[in-house]
Parts: sequence; structure tokens; C-alpha cells
Amino acid sequence: MNQRDFVMVSQPLFARPMVGILTALSIHVAGGATAAFPPQVSEADVQKAIDAAPKRHPRLLATGEQLRNLSQAAKAGPTAEAVAGHIVGEATRLLDQAPVTRTLEGRRLLGQSRACLSRVLHLAAAYYITGRAEFAGRAGKEMLAASAFSDWNPTHYLDVAEMTLALAGQCQPQHAGH
Repeated sequence: MNQRDFVMVSQPLFARPMVGILTALSIHVAGGATAAFPPQVSEADVQKAIDAAPKRHPRLLATGEQLRNLSQAAKAGPTAEAVAGHIVGEATRLLDQAPVTRTLEGRRLLGQSRACLSRVLHLAAAYYITGRAEFAGRAGKEMLAASAFSDWNPTHYLDVAEMTLALAGQCQPQHAGH
């Protein structure tokens, strides 16, 4: 399996929502500059990159076409099969676990936010790899449990941000083509 095939399989699973920073860095480096932080990029250049982004959804992790092709990408070779096997194995293990609960660790909900994100990503990816509706249903239960929390601990932005990503619609089988 070559690097491109691995990226195809792993991209929707391990991407992080750092689009703004990455966009700014890519514009800066593409302009011939060396990478620096913070990047010195104009607002107009960032807006141009945003305007050039695909208009179809989802934009955060993968397109509908990439999700529909995930089962094929998972068969691209031994490494892809191993990654897919791990994802489906983890999702299978999650089927019998209770969804996340609003349990603070100290003043933070981040552990629960990250658990929810990991679970939804694994379950959604397993659904697209296998087509087994039980994975989509379990991802839905996870998302419903988190959405029923009284809040996502707005005093800490990462708690909210990671929970928002977890509930950003990773598993919508009825809308998989959108």
C-alpha cells in the first residue's frame, strides 16, 4: 500500500479541525515563504482559499464520495485492511458500551468530549466500511446522549469544540451522498 492509499483510508479518521491555521500556513508556504508561526497571511488570501474550497458537504473530514468509497479504500492492500480491521474492531467493542455521560474531570469535560468524538468517528467509519446499520445506530445514540447534556462546559473552549466536532454529522447514512 502506498502513502496515497493510506491517506485515503486514514484522512477521514484522523483529521483535526485546524483548517484556519493550515489554510494560512499553506497560503504562506505556497507563496514561497518559509513556514513561520504565526503565519503572516492577509485576510483576503484566507478568504480566497475559503471561497475556492468545495461547496459540497461535509467539508470537515471527507466528502460524500470519499465516504461512499471508504469500503473500497479499506481493501487497497494489507495496511489499509489492517487499519479498517482495527476501526471495525473498535466499533464492534463500542456497540455494548453505554454512551458518554456528562462527567467532569476536575473542571473539564474534555475527556468525555474526546471519548464521544473518538466513538462517533470509529462508529461512523465502521458504518461506511461495512454498511452495517448497527454502527450508524450506535453512533446516533452516542450523539443523542451528548446532545442531551445540560451543557458542554462552555468555560473551556476545547470541551465545547471537540464535542461540537463529535456531533457535526459524521454518520448520516440517509444523507451519505450529500
